[in-house]
Amino acid sequence: MDSENRYLTVSQFTNILKMDLEKRFTSIFLTGEISNFRESSVGHWYFSLKDREATIKVVVFKFKQASIMKNMTERLKDGMEVLVEGGLSLYAKGGDYSIDATKIILSGIGELYVKFEQLKKKLSEKGYFDQARKRSIPKLVDKIGIVTSPTTAALQDILNVLKRRHNNLEIIVFPTAVQGDDAKNSIVKAIECANFHYNHNTDKSVPLLIVARGGGSMEDLWPFNEEIVADAIYKSSIPVITGVGHEIDFTIADFVADMRAPTPSAAAEIVSADKEDLKREISFYSQKIEKAIFQKIDSFHEILERNNSDKLVSKLARLNNERYVNFSYIFERLNSNFNKKISNAKSSFEFVVDKLNILNPMNILKRGYNILINKDGDVVKEETPISVGEEASLFMYNKKLLVSIKTIEKKEFVKL
Repeated sequence: MDSENRYLTVSQFTNILKMDLEKRFTSIFLTGEISNFRESSVGHWYFSLKDREATIKVVVFKFKQASIMKNMTERLKDGMEVLVEGGLSLYAKGGDYSIDATKIILSGIGELYVKFEQLKKKLSEKGYFDQARKRSIPKLVDKIGIVTSPTTAALQDILNVLKRRHNNLEIIVFPTAVQGDDAKNSIVKAIECANFHYNHNTDKSVPLLIVARGGGSMEDLWPFNEEIVADAIYKSSIPVITGVGHEIDFTIADFVADMRAPTPSAAAEIVSADKEDLKREISFYSQKIEKAIFQKIDSFHEILERNNSDKLVSKLARLNNERYVNFSYIFERLNSNFNKKISNAKSSFEFVVDKLNILNPMNILKRGYNILINKDGDVVKEETPISVGEEASLFMYNKKLLVSIKTIEKKEFVKL
């Protein structure tokens, strides 16, 4: 036997394994937690089923999804504890094996999912997600800050969008780890660094902040579900847009942020005004202004044509004559009214003066009458109480006498 005949090609060996494994493991029953769930462009579902020590891939083909999901109360997502039934399948081209799922039953909620819901409930009760406290996103900014890893595809996606839509935008990257045990602390430091520059108005101050990373499993995105990251976004003086993961991914950071974008690229679309859109808008308003100006000019031309120089001179002369006549008439009327008012005021004044002279107590005293004032300063009239021995002042026209009351007699005067 030729020694070379002992060697199999990779595809031959893989096919042997495929037939043997798929024949031997037609019915497999597994329990675990869904992780890294995603949907392919043709509609198939892929995810990993894991426990604390191992992971296996699972595929749910599109034509099986309806029957698998008919008894499910909610859509599959990361963190779910499920029971999976199916057969082993080996993908020869990639050398990968996976479970071809035929049945999935929800058995519980994974540990990370429980932590997610607990923190979400806690922060919601504290008002972290309230729409009223969220700041509006500034428009037409000339500078933005990006909190992400400098080496990720997410940053390149953002930069590509910004370059295409607004290449004059200044970009400042506040680098951070976006995965791993220490990523949460790194993200917080990057956000705080951006706020330091903003609050101290340095050359790295930015009016808007994007916090971003690309897609991944629930574990990969977990730093954005940490409470300290939520606190940093909540306390940020700078408005924050998050673009974390894929469109179906939601993190605690998304709920706290002033705005959530479904992807990093979408966040870049939001913050950058498209140059072509701006040009079209400027052109539109320029045309409106130009049209309004020309309409005004045409209107003035019509007025000038209707009013040549001779007509204008004639009109002005007529208006001047009319105004002169009106002015003379008004002046005479005002002068006449003024003199009449002065005369009436003078007569009224003289009448009042005569009245005052009549009522002037000094004129009464001049005719020989006297006025008695008691110790309280009151004029002693018929009804004014006064006692014997009381001192009083007697006012004459040009004298004042201090008197003491010796007797009080009642005297009747004949009324005229």
